[in-house]
Amino acid sequence: MSEDLIVGFVAAVFGLYTLAMRLSRPERFSRLAVMKERLGERAGSLVHLVIYSLLPLAIGVYFLLVGFQILPTQRGG
Repeated sequence: MSEDLIVGFVAAVFGLYTLAMRLSRPERFSRLAVMKERLGERAGSLVHLVIYSLLPLAIGVYFLLVGFQILPTQRGG
């Protein structure tokens, strides 16, 4: 199995997990509470969503597409 597939799978699962937990049990994220306290309710929540859910999902999808050779890579050179 390609390293790209492993990284992609782990990142995507992490992003999906944090997204599901944000919707069902947001109180379990101590960093979310800190971000809301420091940045305000809306900005803190948005920053946490992007960093802990959307970015890992995007990275995971990218690596999965590379691992399945749907997207070309530019290695070496």
